[in-house]
Amino acid sequence: MKKLILLFLLVLCSTALAQQITGPIPTNALACAFNTAPPTVTSGFWGYAQCDSTGKLITSGGGGGGLSVQDQATWTQGTSNMTPQGCEFNDTSTLTTGTQGTTRCTTKRAQIIDTDTTGNALYSAITAATPIGTNNIGNVKIVDTAGTNLATVKPASTAPVATDTSLVTALNPNSPGIIATGGSTTALSVPTNFNSQYPVNSVTTAPTAITGNATGAASAVVGTLAAAASKTTFICGFNVSSIGGTVTIGPVTVAGLIGSSQVYQLPVNATAGQVLLTQNFSPCIPASAVNTAITITTTADATATAVDVNSWGYQL
Repeated sequence: MKKLILLFLLVLCSTALAQQITGPIPTNALACAFNTAPPTVTSGFWGYAQCDSTGKLITSGGGGGGLSVQDQATWTQGTSNMTPQGCEFNDTSTLTTGTQGTTRCTTKRAQIIDTDTTGNALYSAITAATPIGTNNIGNVKIVDTAGTNLATVKPASTAPVATDTSLVTALNPNSPGIIATGGSTTALSVPTNFNSQYPVNSVTTAPTAITGNATGAASAVVGTLAAAASKTTFICGFNVSSIGGTVTIGPVTVAGLIGSSQVYQLPVNATAGQVLLTQNFSPCIPASAVNTAITITTTADATATAVDVNSWGYQL
């Protein structure tokens, strides 16, 4: 009886079925049609459901749509439409192998990106202290493009050793402050801070200032800038003064200088008043040799009341 009913139904929809399937018709199971295009039936006819090549029933088709918005359009919170991205604020939620789930986020809706499989957040990873051991910073080497060591960089607390490589650097030609050797102009001179107003040399960094003062009257007066072993005496200036007398205390002779002595003439003091001679040297004049004194000597004036000789310089 069941077979007769089935045969009767097949006859009713034979016109539609002839366009969709071929081959024998199953009578003991739900039938479906394997066709890349969904089978169609017209109103009032029976038809087969669509299935894949394995016989699995296709229950729905593709399709769908989503929100479309204009680029750079103004967005208003609570008003503008959007397609949201879901995330879960739950620090204890976990997934097992083969399951699906949403991404994690903070209470501020910021997505959490882990740096490893243990769940440590990126923020925690980058703010953690640098571990000790092989990650120590120090003993870094600077190399050229060929891999040759140019310099060994070490912490300041590490003493250098003979095997350390050295690095030679030069100022950039475009850098301000590049100067010509010797200071060709005042603007290109190197400023220095002296620990003395007198010049220095490679041996002495603090020259010794000296004076040679003497007083007298009618006789010749000698002021002496003393000599010193292994040092050169320099004279930077002197003055000679007298009072009373009607002759002269000149000439005044500066002896012991490099080259030859210097002689200074003074007029006759006809009025028995004051006579003053002052001389400064720039640059200062050295003695004729190391360990040699420099003297300033006046001419005797038997009528003079007082004669003074003052001199100054340094030893280097």
